[in-house]
Amino acid sequence: MMNYETFKGIVENEFLGSMGPEFEGMQLEVIPVQKVNVTLDGMCVRNPSNPEQIAPTIYINDMYEYYKQTGDLKRVMSETAETLKRCEEKASELRDIVTSDSMKENVKDQIFFQLINKEQNKELLSDCPYRTFEDLAIIYRILVLKDQDGITSSVIHNNLAKKYGMSETDLFQAAVVNTKRLLPTVVKPMEEVMREIFVSDGIPEDMIELMLPSLPNDMQFYVISNNQGINGAVNMLYEEELYKLSQKLNDNLIILPSSIHEVFVLAVGNNDVEELANLVKDVNMNIVPVNERLSNQVYMYDGDKRTLKQITDTPNRSLVDEVTEQNLIYNQQQSR
Repeated sequence: MMNYETFKGIVENEFLGSMGPEFEGMQLEVIPVQKVNVTLDGMCVRNPSNPEQIAPTIYINDMYEYYKQTGDLKRVMSETAETLKRCEEKASELRDIVTSDSMKENVKDQIFFQLINKEQNKELLSDCPYRTFEDLAIIYRILVLKDQDGITSSVIHNNLAKKYGMSETDLFQAAVVNTKRLLPTVVKPMEEVMREIFVSDGIPEDMIELMLPSLPNDMQFYVISNNQGINGAVNMLYEEELYKLSQKLNDNLIILPSSIHEVFVLAVGNNDVEELANLVKDVNMNIVPVNERLSNQVYMYDGDKRTLKQITDTPNRSLVDEVTEQNLIYNQQQSR
């Protein structure tokens, strides 16, 4: 089986030929794309007469993972070509939305927050308006489309913010209102979340009862996300939701960053913070995909002071590997 660089070279040289006659005269472009926590090899097919036009991106990294599963290069190329054709049809629809007068007029109403790891995303943040919270960074996205299939959104880079004439403060003020309106906060007991999963999998109710024994409120994990379950971890920064849960449990709260999509919350009680930090790290490294990891740290919400802060400081715990060379420096609520 060929290695990644060999595979990438073949894709660059041969992929366009698998797209069919309707793509004749198009150009294949391969560029590094900064995604959350990772840099990927993005590939798109552009019309050379309109190189600035929005074009769907396929990631060669994903193609290679599929190749490793199947061992069938021809199949990977063929199926990816069909996927790209379908994406191009969707992109045509999105181009109409993005360039529409209504989008230009209402762009401030479509801006929302996303929470990512600051240290792991230095290169991405160098080209984005953002502000920091402990070891995390708040970036901004624009909601392009929301339908029955989910949401389509894009990170707001510096050039787009400039195009819209919006400073980081402008973006923040818009997003702090829009995020909860566009993607409402959801707080659920883990037991309820698991029950919904089991029901959707067709597991009988009596089996579910055996698998999910009832726990008192102060022993339960709670999940904070949004109604789409996408990029919902940022809802941990809406303090009023934490305050309500703290009052319900009659205790301060520990927040565990499950992923960029949600966080887990439990009462402080007698929990060992370092053990919980080790649990978060182990789950990140063994279960959560790299591009969805948020942090290996643990946070605490003080219900009396109504403050949220990081309570572990483990700079050696990178989101990608076990060791980094330098300590992290945390600058709370600084913006650029």
